[in-house]
Amino acid sequence: MKLIRPLPRALTRSLSLLVLAAWALNMGALVHRTRASGVALGADLARYGSSAQWRGIYYRGDKIGFSVGQTRPHGEGYEIREDGRLQMTLLGSPTAVRLTSVVEVDRAFNLRRFRFSLDPGTGATEVSGDLDGRHRARPCAPGIRGRRSCPCAPRRN
Repeated sequence: MKLIRPLPRALTRSLSLLVLAAWALNMGALVHRTRASGVALGADLARYGSSAQWRGIYYRGDKIGFSVGQTRPHGEGYEIREDGRLQMTLLGSPTAVRLTSVVEVDRAFNLRRFRFSLDPGTGATEVSGDLDGRHRARPCAPGIRGRRSCPCAPRRN
């Protein structure tokens, strides 16, 4: 007595071709998405001049990325900007990670405003804030709405 009867040959052949076609379409979409999301380094890093400082980022002796930073006069203080790229393996697949930070400070290098972004290719996580007197107002990462303020520690001279 057979519990499962074999399916007709025409049906199994059609299902096999359908599965292969779906697999081929998925692979094509994956290749297209990978090429389209490539890191355009030239356009992103064109803002850095000859005074920029380039650094390699290493993990256990292997170079996994780089960062470039520059400090420029901005208004009544300075803007410190840094961009970085990392090539990491997450869950077994290589991933390009982008790091960006922009900090505005006064002439004495006291913090006025900051913005940080980390994008592993699945969507950026951003944190930013500004200093208003003795309180720090900071909108947090995506998904958290509104502004929260907290008293800052007194400055040490």
